[in-house]
Amino acid sequence: MIVGDGSDRLRAQLEAGELISLVERAKVLDPPRVPFIFMRMWVVINHKDQETMSMNSLLSEIYRTGIVTSAEGEEIQAFPAGVDRQLAEALYRLVRESKAKRTLEIGMAYGISSLAICQGLKDNGGGWHVAIDPNQSIGYKSIGKLNLQRIDFADSFELYEEPSHLALPDLLRQGRTFDLVFIDGMHMFDYVILDFFYTLRLVPVGGYIFMDDICYPGLKSAFAFICRNFKNIVSSVMITGRFCILQKIGEDNRDWQYYKPFESFFSEDD
Repeated sequence: MIVGDGSDRLRAQLEAGELISLVERAKVLDPPRVPFIFMRMWVVINHKDQETMSMNSLLSEIYRTGIVTSAEGEEIQAFPAGVDRQLAEALYRLVRESKAKRTLEIGMAYGISSLAICQGLKDNGGGWHVAIDPNQSIGYKSIGKLNLQRIDFADSFELYEEPSHLALPDLLRQGRTFDLVFIDGMHMFDYVILDFFYTLRLVPVGGYIFMDDICYPGLKSAFAFICRNFKNIVSSVMITGRFCILQKIGEDNRDWQYYKPFESFFSEDD
C-alpha cells in the first residue's frame, strides 16, 4: 500500500530513473501522520556512491569471483552465506547518509556485510563496528574478521563470538549505543524478536535498524508483530521483498499490557 501525494511523486521519480536518497525517501514517504507505509522498492544507488563502493577492492573482488579466502589460502564460496551486492550497497548508503559512527551487526559470516558497513564508516571519517557471531571461528574460519583486517579496519572492530541473546544484554549493561544495527542472525521468530527487543534499547531516537531476510517465515511474522506493536516507536524508511530499514522515532512508553494482534504482510508465495 502506498499512501499520499508524496509517495505518488516518489514512485514517478523512481520510474523515471531519477535518483533519490534514503533520507529523502524517509521525508517523503513517512510523515508523522503515516507511521508505516508498506511498499516494495530496491535501493537506488547514484553513480558517485557506486564509485565509492568500488574503491573497496576486496568487496569488489568477492562479488566478481564469488570467493572468499581463509588465512591458509583456502578458497570458499561466499554465497549464499554472504549478502548480495544490492543489500551491501543499501547498507553502505545508509551508513553514509546517516553519518553513522557506531555500528553493530548480528550475524557476520564471511564479513561481506561488515565490509560494506566499515567502508561506509571509513568514508565517514572513521567509526567503530561491533559484530556478534558465535560461529565466526569454527563455522566461518574467522574469514569475516580476517577480511576487516585486510581493509585495515581491525583496530576499529570488536567481535563477540557468542550468541546474540548473551552478547546483546552485555552491550546494554555496558551502556553502549549504536547509530545503526544490522540484524541478520538466527531466522526463528523468537530469536528475531529477542534481537529486535535489545536492539531497540541500544539504538537512540533517530538511529536505524536494518533487518535482512524478512521474506523468511519467522522474520515475516516477527516483522508483522513489530509493525503492529511498535508503530509509535519505530517508523519505516524502506521495505522491500528482501529487507527493511526502520528508524527509531520514540522511546518505548507503551502500557504494561499493550498488545495488537498481527498477521504476516506477505503471502506464502512472496
